[in-house]
Amino acid sequence: EIGGKDHTGKINVGVPTLFGMAFQAFRYAQVIPEGGYADASGTPSAPLLDTIEHTDRSIGKMVDALKARGLLDSTLIIISAKHAQAPMDANKHRIIDDTIMPSIVERTLSGLLALSYADGNVTSIWLTDQSQTGKVAGVLNQPANQLSAGIQKVLWGESLKLQTNDPLRDNRMPDIVVIPNVGDIYSEAGDTSIAAHGGFSEEDTHVALLLSRPGFSA
Repeated sequence: EIGGKDHTGKINVGVPTLFGMAFQAFRYAQVIPEGGYADASGTPSAPLLDTIEHTDRSIGKMVDALKARGLLDSTLIIISAKHAQAPMDANKHRIIDDTIMPSIVERTLSGLLALSYADGNVTSIWLTDQSQTGKVAGVLNQPANQLSAGIQKVLWGESLKLQTNDPLRDNRMPDIVVIPNVGDIYSEAGDTSIAAHGGFSEEDTHVALLLSRPGFSA
């Protein structure tokens, strides 16, 4: 693309105004059992360090290509991530079977669950009867359920509307969002991941952001 070619490398289409890529290997190196971080301070494991160095070399190739084409001075380079991964301390990770949340809702009232979507460090719940949202939230907040499901916080009603559109007016929005304790991961039984994303914690949302362009001041 920097050379002005299409994805085949054969047809001249011109250099795009905006382009980029995702280094997915970095995410996987954070979650595999032999990867992640060596300690709670963020010292990378050998597989993660290898991925960091590979990503660095790959970005370096793009910078070299821009320089060779005389485009570096007019290019803004942005390096960031759409999410982080938690927990950083692998000793804190605990897989919680993602069937536990649907079970709690169904025990509250049979047929009440429309959808329970677990995405690592958060579970979103849609109900067939939204008038029962407060009742379900109360059940989820019971100490026994908080303990077994690793629940740190339950967002619904006004607390949820501070974060999203009102689910009573936008059916794309879940009626309840369950935030687990840092380290607890909602996933299928037997999952070997040591970290995940999707939650609200500092470790989940705090990502690096680097902007680089010749002429920018620090």
